[in-house]
Amino acid sequence: NVVTNLGGTSPVTLDGATATLKTTNTTASTNTTQTVTIGASGGTINIAGTATASQNSRVIFNTTNALTGSGALTVTGAGTLGTATGVNTRFGGAGALVLSSSNNYSGNITLQNGGLIEYGNATALSPTATITLGNEAEFAVNSAVVNQNVTVSGGTNSVLSFATNAPTFAGNVTMNADLLIGLRNWYTTSSNVNTAQNGTISGVISGAGNLSTAGSTTASAARTC
Repeated sequence: NVVTNLGGTSPVTLDGATATLKTTNTTASTNTTQTVTIGASGGTINIAGTATASQNSRVIFNTTNALTGSGALTVTGAGTLGTATGVNTRFGGAGALVLSSSNNYSGNITLQNGGLIEYGNATALSPTATITLGNEAEFAVNSAVVNQNVTVSGGTNSVLSFATNAPTFAGNVTMNADLLIGLRNWYTTSSNVNTAQNGTISGVISGAGNLSTAGSTTASAARTC
């Protein structure tokens, strides 16, 4: 059951193992009216645009409670976060869901296969929501304090990242696998590639995974754990 109108105007409910909301946009989509409800049986948002630059495949939820419900949600992209120009998250924006307004969604979000959430509002998710980082996944904070707990479940390239204004991860981080702390904006442009960012993890970090940090290509950044 695949619905292909993410970014449209009609409300959508995802409630089933195969329930998928998909977009293939190549021009950044700002969601202003659509409400996406995640039912008890969960669902997937697949942001599979084919843009290769300027994050033009990303989707922006900028209306209060555009994301609601409590079922498990999986966010996926084009398979990879990306390290070079192409159809990926950092350059093309595939897989990037930007939460710039308050939402009352309270379930678990699994990010994988190029899936990314930019947490751009102090109440972008309910405090009881949780985040699971899988393979090629990133949870990025932009100018906010995140109170949600994060679990790293395994795979390659699981990332927590800080963007502007020294944001804070206040929730607990459970590292069942390796975790990279990104001290840079999640998105890559010619103007920010050498700009390092600062951030704080104030919650408890636990688990057997390895923790490493990476900044911009040439600049260093401060980090506090």
